[in-house]
Amino acid sequence: MQSTKTFRQFEESFKHIFDECERGFTNEFIIRMFCQIFIPGKTVINYKVNVKEIYLTKQGTVECFNNDKDELMTNEPIMYLPKYSYFGDYQILKPLKSNIIFKSLGCKE
Repeated sequence: MQSTKTFRQFEESFKHIFDECERGFTNEFIIRMFCQIFIPGKTVINYKVNVKEIYLTKQGTVECFNNDKDELMTNEPIMYLPKYSYFGDYQILKPLKSNIIFKSLGCKE
């Protein structure tokens, strides 16, 4: 039986996610995805919001900030998620509200 992969390039970009998954799970995951494009500075997930999606970053960077109501909050990101990273996964699995603010930064390419 010949194995064909329609989304081979996409899967290769996210090997760290799909390498250990069964073929059926990977296929279902990918075919249920939809593309979203966020302008730089747009909040993707806000603080204390129920997360309803897992995000995979194919292009650009995501900035992560502490709670904006926290007295220790600064306008500086606490970390950056690069291209081919993912987020929202543990909030979906548990289900938890987001404890971090995720904003799109855009491409630097």
